[in-house]
Amino acid sequence: MEKQLQVGVISSTHGVRGEVKVFPTTDDVTRFRQLKKVYLDTGREMLPLEIQNVKFFKQFAILKFKGIDNINDIKIVRSDETIEIRILSNINNNTNNVWEMVQPYQSGANDDYIDNKILAPIEEISLTTPIENADGGFSEKSPVLMITVKPYDNSTGKYGEEYTETLTIGRTEGDMTYVKYKEQVFKVSSDIISFANDSSYNIVSKLQALVDISEVKSVTVEYNGAEHTIDITHNDSDMTFVLDGQKVDTKITQAIYKSIVGLAVDGVYKGETLGDTVMKIKYKGIKSSSDTEIEFKSIDDLYCALIRNGKTEFTIKKSKLNEFMDLFNTYVENPEKQGD
Repeated sequence: MEKQLQVGVISSTHGVRGEVKVFPTTDDVTRFRQLKKVYLDTGREMLPLEIQNVKFFKQFAILKFKGIDNINDIKIVRSDETIEIRILSNINNNTNNVWEMVQPYQSGANDDYIDNKILAPIEEISLTTPIENADGGFSEKSPVLMITVKPYDNSTGKYGEEYTETLTIGRTEGDMTYVKYKEQVFKVSSDIISFANDSSYNIVSKLQALVDISEVKSVTVEYNGAEHTIDITHNDSDMTFVLDGQKVDTKITQAIYKSIVGLAVDGVYKGETLGDTVMKIKYKGIKSSSDTEIEFKSIDDLYCALIRNGKTEFTIKKSKLNEFMDLFNTYVENPEKQGD
């Protein structure tokens, strides 16, 4: 039988991202950095777990195991706005984001913002020493962050019933703010809870024209009375592209596709009167449910509204569209077409 060496004991969970605090039983705590896989003794079996990330706090190693992500939903509630973000069960539906916003916008969310501005602060707060008998200035009007968690039971290897953890934002004193988390009061730097005041636009993904190329079999671009279609064939290890019936260079076309999906919005649509259509992008999905249409309609000399599948929520600078159309024109006129 293979011999096993005990390297630590799980003392508690940490934060809300499926991390655990481990008390090391090895002489060299930095050994955890070299570990790729460990076995958890549940009392019934030795459960293999793959380590995704390691960090250290005081005498503890904090481990993140691959595949154990237990956050389902994030909601920020304040007097002027409610923001709700949900983890995607299938990240390949027609967005590359792991998170999607469902309120006030129904769109992909900014993953980096959620990781660094919402979830990381929760972990930082949980490592802070609470303040006893503190009046943090909490009230019914205080901004609240609610995170729905589905706990992972190490002893069974299964997820349990959902529950909600709440972080309440209290009074600010100088550059510090009181927060309440797990019925304990902390005083933290106001910078780490900036999400409490940020608008939903700062959290939503700005790449509103983004559609995962692995889900697309053709994309059609219409502008200035012209229409051009790129057909995409997915092979085992690569893709081939056909522009308006002729095979074209793969690398150049992939770069053009990145330019299409990289058209980032610049602001929120506020009900302005819309004029003519400047450009339209139609993605035909491998599955019909993945079909997506992006239309750009003029607002004024500087901006267009971006309309995704009939919904108008954002604006984009016309200068970006003009630059793209010039680039696409060059591609159409000289795409380095390949013979059969």
